[in-house]
Amino acid sequence: MSSISSEEENLRAQEPHIWKLRILRTVSVASLIASFALTFFNIYHYYFHFMAHVNCWHCLCQHYMVIAIATSALIGILLCLAFPLVLIESARGFRIYLPILFVASFAEFMLAMVFTTNYSAAHDVMRIWENQRSLKYFEVNYKCCGVIGPDDYLVAALDLPKSCYKDKSGLPKDLYTEGCAKRTHNSPNIAVSKIVSGVFRLVLIFTLVVYIIVLKKRSAPLRLQYSLHPSYRGQRFEGRFFTGD
Repeated sequence: MSSISSEEENLRAQEPHIWKLRILRTVSVASLIASFALTFFNIYHYYFHFMAHVNCWHCLCQHYMVIAIATSALIGILLCLAFPLVLIESARGFRIYLPILFVASFAEFMLAMVFTTNYSAAHDVMRIWENQRSLKYFEVNYKCCGVIGPDDYLVAALDLPKSCYKDKSGLPKDLYTEGCAKRTHNSPNIAVSKIVSGVFRLVLIFTLVVYIIVLKKRSAPLRLQYSLHPSYRGQRFEGRFFTGD
């Protein structure tokens, strides 16, 4: 009788936490889906920007976008790993998972702030010119000519390329007079998506923290029962009796 009575007491002690876990599970899954969708959107945006600069020979912005895509892909993998943890209610798994997710999310955010800052094209232009590569990408997209100006081609005994002219007309009046080293790279404008993604990520992390707390509270009656009744230590609880540890 005492065994049955202890089980009934344990059931009553866990009842208040069951509906909380259901709500937290729903919010966690919704936040995970939203975060994953936004992460996928960021990857697509980075990739789109990378392809826009694919004709720029070894430009820094290409390397930046590759790092950004890899970081966002890592975040996507981490988000996928959270689904089974939520479903099996593993408090121990969350204690390991959450610090990793937080650090990765913070790193992604900081990298995004760096990558979305405009920077001078001088370094890329000088490297391309010194390696005797064409500046066509910059001249067409940034409406410039040479490194410092059109005279660079004259000094190097080279003909002015069509890309130095507006609409490649070749007319003197359409010649670009400013050098490409004075231009700045236009970084991807993803501030809005990053803010929204960051908000959902914070909601997710906060929800999972609360999830752990509720799981620990629900497991407390079982631990108390084990301490009071040593004979129960070998028993296994299924379904809602799962401790989450």
